[in-house]
Amino acid sequence: MVDHKLYIELGESRPERAENYRALFKYRFDKRLFDFIAETIKLGQVLGGDQFKDQIERITNQRVRPLRRGRPKKCE
Repeated sequence: MVDHKLYIELGESRPERAENYRALFKYRFDKRLFDFIAETIKLGQVLGGDQFKDQIERITNQRVRPLRRGRPKKCE
């Protein structure tokens, strides 16, 4: 198996590349952000901004935003 070109560019030696690769994922999430991501996944919702959600809705031809809560308004 051959290492990916981008992985090879992370360092001169295998140990250096491995350390630099691990460093890419050392970010610590704020607990609130982690909870928000977990809740979004649990509800099966799309995580992203409005523009991203618009693209997903166009591509899949499905609604990705939750419906408004409550009873629909009566038509007069």
